[in-house]
Amino acid sequence: MTPKLPCVSPEKLDKLLQRCGFRLERISGSHHFYHNPQTKRSTVIPFNGKEVPKGLLNEILKEAGISREEVLSADDAFHDAGQSEARWQAFERDQRLHRVLVELPEPAFSKLERLARQRRRNVAHIIGK
Repeated sequence: MTPKLPCVSPEKLDKLLQRCGFRLERISGSHHFYHNPQTKRSTVIPFNGKEVPKGLLNEILKEAGISREEVLSADDAFHDAGQSEARWQAFERDQRLHRVLVELPEPAFSKLERLARQRRRNVAHIIGK
């Protein structure tokens, strides 16, 4: 049994098409038209702020000549990239917090600690906002 296709946003589908050699040809309203010069195939993605419905996704993949396996492997890659991005953002936030705490003069840090206690938060939560 073949695995089901994942829910795909228009942005992810755009990245997948570009990885497969498609180029954005033109935009008409919320519809993006793609063309692959090597395979001479064309397809359209609606960018309406919602995920692409399964039936339309299957039709787009058929028009583009992209297999389910390619979509599934790309979805795994996007998921891994999303996790990496989240880890990187957490690292940057921690580095920013460290810089702020190191550069604060003692009286300012004491005020920050008092503010954190008043709001029942920790200092990192207040600075992170």
